[in-house]
Amino acid sequence: MRLDASLLREYILDQSDETDASGIISLITTIESFPENREQHFFKVSLFDVTNDQLLEISDVKDYLSMVAPVGFPEEFKLKDQISAFFEKRGFPQEEYHVELNEEKIFKGYENFILDKDGIVVEDAELVEDMGGFEIKDQEKQLLAICWFGFFTKVNYILHEKNIFRGIRIRKNNISIGDETTLIPRFPQQRTQYRYFGEVHVLGPGFIPNARRDYFNDNETLKKFQDALKDAFEDFEKTYPNIASQLVNRKKEIESYLELKENFDRDKVGFQTEQEKQQRFEKLRRAEAKAKKASKKIENLRIKTQGKELEEKLFNKLVVSPDYSILFEAESKLDDLIVPPLEFSKLDDKGAELLNEVVNMIESHFGIDKARTFIGKLKDRYN
Repeated sequence: MRLDASLLREYILDQSDETDASGIISLITTIESFPENREQHFFKVSLFDVTNDQLLEISDVKDYLSMVAPVGFPEEFKLKDQISAFFEKRGFPQEEYHVELNEEKIFKGYENFILDKDGIVVEDAELVEDMGGFEIKDQEKQLLAICWFGFFTKVNYILHEKNIFRGIRIRKNNISIGDETTLIPRFPQQRTQYRYFGEVHVLGPGFIPNARRDYFNDNETLKKFQDALKDAFEDFEKTYPNIASQLVNRKKEIESYLELKENFDRDKVGFQTEQEKQQRFEKLRRAEAKAKKASKKIENLRIKTQGKELEEKLFNKLVVSPDYSILFEAESKLDDLIVPPLEFSKLDDKGAELLNEVVNMIESHFGIDKARTFIGKLKDRYN
């Protein structure tokens, strides 16, 4: 079937022509039939004399097809089998077509990693290897849609547009309706949409795509769908990001304490003054108290997420070691740690004692780090 766009333009511009739309279509259209094996299923699109450069940018066309066409998931995508099983279990296996661009097979654009604004892989963001999924029903319990979604351990990270799969999209018959911005109005906040990726597959004849295929024609089915979807997305802002934020921050508090403790144990034999010993120990004790609280909060989150498959998976991804109990031994060791006064061999006992008092005053007023250089100069001068 060929449609002559130049001829169509002539008819449209001719104000005297009164041919109706169907008549014009018949005039600009030619059809040729060829014999073919009836078992073959395909169609081919060719565009001639294209003047829009974007249509000729192969990478852009590939990205577009990978997020719009009814194609399958790439083999390496870790959620592929779970998603297929999720839909098949409900009696709605996804339709998938073999689509090629310049003889390269096209797959959906989902990845197991995310990129930052510079196109570099975000190292500390792991894919949570378990999909979330739910059904969307109206008040009469009529099934309107099935949704699957996924996210990374950095749930609070807003995926950059370089990740073409970002956001939760709508599909009908596995063909995209709109893009990653279409469902933003259904989320409590715009940023929430870009923390996740996934698809809402609408079901039934009540969903009628509009002429632009960027949404649906307004009807009762659409209204029911929008209300139900908004309720379903409520947890997307508070549940998973909250768990991730709590775990990441509490882990930092524990790891900060463990680092301080390691440094304290390493440096304590070299403390120059009693003041330095006390200040370092006090800092360690405050970090230990915070770490103990953090450990309890992590344990509470572990209990809270048990039995909730996706939340438990997120917990296990972020907390590699479940044992975050804190053993604090520095206090008992501190009593045995005697820091002798600084030696100043050029001075008599009374002068050395007086200079040690001055050193304590300097440390108390300026802090250990700032006083260290000055103390070194005193030691060089009076030894």
